[in-house]
This record gives sequence, C-alpha cells and structure tokens, in this order.
Amino acid sequence: ESERRNAFVQYKTRQDAERALNNPDAILGNRFILANWAKFDNLKEEEVKKQSEDLELKKKLLQLQKDKQALLLKLQEKNTAEGGGDKSTSAPLSANAVPFSPRGRGRGR
Repeated sequence: ESERRNAFVQYKTRQDAERALNNPDAILGNRFILANWAKFDNLKEEEVKKQSEDLELKKKLLQLQKDKQALLLKLQEKNTAEGGGDKSTSAPLSANAVPFSPRGRGRGR
C-alpha cells in the first residue's frame, strides 16, 4: 500500500487557482492526484487582492525606475557625443533664454 502524502500550492490569484482546480487534464501525468481548496487560509479575499495589487504596483514602479535610468544614460551619452562633458552650463533655463557661451565675451574687450 502506498503512503498518502500532501502538498500545498499557492497561486498568485484566486482566478489562477480556480483555473487549475477546474482543469480536466491530468496533473503531472498522474490521474490519481486529487486537488482541493485548502481549509486553513487565514487571509480574507480583500487582503489577498490588495497584496496582489501592491505587488503589481511595486513591479510597475521598478520598471519605471529602470526606464528612467536607461533614458538618463542615453541622454548623457548623447550629450557626451555632441561635444563632450557637462552641458548644464550652456543649456537654456527656459524656452526664451539665450544659451550662455563663455567664448568671446571676456571682460575688457
């Protein structure tokens, strides 16, 4: 006689768990595996949903931060290729500002 063993699987969303439970295909190629809902879940459905939403927001924030870093790196590379170095002293401060150029404007001329 074989020994009975249990395993618990936690899905990211309730919808994923329902899909797995309602799937008519054999699990792991063995038709003798029985799948049911666990009876000890202490989290309420709202808490699970909020945790899932928080995780998604954190993932989106991380992706936005990575995208920002990539854009800043591209901008830095572009500025370096256009004449090297830091362009912050020659960049206009507003749409109507004239770029500052220290060449040819020395005192005493």
